[in-house]
Amino acid sequence: MKSVTASCIVCAFLGLFASEASAQLFGGDNNKWERILLEIKKLNTRIVEKVIPQIDRINSDIKKIKIEISRVKTEVRNVRSGNNNLSEQIDTLSNMIPGIQSSMEQSQVRAMQQIQALGKRLEQLDAIKQEVATQLESLKDSMAKDMEQIAELNQGAFQGLIKSNEKHLRNQNARVDKSIAIMTEMAKGGANTSEALAVLQAGLVENSKARSEQNKKIIDILSKSLKEQQAAAIEIDALGGNQAKSDENVRYARETMVALKGILDKRLAEIDKTQQALQAQNDQAMQDADLIKQNLQITDQKINKLAEGLQAIHNQGIDTTKSMLTNASEVNQKIDENRAEVKLTSEKITKLIEILKAIAEKQGKLEQLLASQGGKGGNKKLMDVLADLKRKANVNISRNDRILKKLKGSR
Repeated sequence: MKSVTASCIVCAFLGLFASEASAQLFGGDNNKWERILLEIKKLNTRIVEKVIPQIDRINSDIKKIKIEISRVKTEVRNVRSGNNNLSEQIDTLSNMIPGIQSSMEQSQVRAMQQIQALGKRLEQLDAIKQEVATQLESLKDSMAKDMEQIAELNQGAFQGLIKSNEKHLRNQNARVDKSIAIMTEMAKGGANTSEALAVLQAGLVENSKARSEQNKKIIDILSKSLKEQQAAAIEIDALGGNQAKSDENVRYARETMVALKGILDKRLAEIDKTQQALQAQNDQAMQDADLIKQNLQITDQKINKLAEGLQAIHNQGIDTTKSMLTNASEVNQKIDENRAEVKLTSEKITKLIEILKAIAEKQGKLEQLLASQGGKGGNKKLMDVLADLKRKANVNISRNDRILKKLKGSR
């Protein structure tokens, strides 16, 4: 393909510029040179679009014809070798026919002898068959009796097994009923325990309230008594100090009242602390119950949200998987299409580079030819034009090489 393209270009240039008459014909007019270059470009385009594909098709047809010729030659050789093998086999069979005939005769004799022996053997087998039939009849009778006995034994064993299974099932049902009753009692006991705890808690609250009221009443009574005793002591002090016995009694009464007051204050403080502790425990229990209830509600809400989130994630995962599979197939299809396009573009660019290199080579030869003719008039301008074309061709070759490298790298 390169040589044909280059030859066409050289012929075009030589046909136009091989003589001084052609140079004088065109002269130094730039428009004529531009038309010449345009015609050259058109010629190159026609060569690339028409001649090169035809040459490729011709080369492809030639290759196919060569392949077909080689295949036909191979088939001819195979047929010849098959004919030779067939003739050898025919000769071998011809030589084997007498031996086969003699062996067939011997085989017929042996077959007759075997048939006679087989007839005798059949007679013996008939006698054995009759004897075996007699034995089978007797065996059938004995087997029928044995089967009846076995059936009776199996029936008895089966009845016993049924009875034992029924007994076992009754025992199991009784145990199950007992377990159900125990579970029912446990459930009732749990309910009664819950009710008893609730009643006990209410009783504790009421008892603490009642004790608080009683303690308040006792405190009030003791306070009144203390005030009365203090008033009596003041009156006794006012009556005079001559009665020593009265003084001792008053002093003893005062000491007793102080001691009683200390004991009473101590017991009241202990009762108050106990009531406060019970109230704190009750409040803490109520707070714990409320907190547990709130936590259970929050836990139920979180579990429901978690279930909804898991279901949504599961559905989203299914949708994502489907979309990923769809996108993956589409991406793979696009990648394959892009690879095919890149491959086709690479092939086109490679062919273009080869054509440009061939044109540059022929332009160099043409420049040498024009240089050998001398730099007169139009030849000099033509050499300048060829130099410009060569420079542009080199630029195109470099650019196409870079594009080709990028395409190969992207693959």
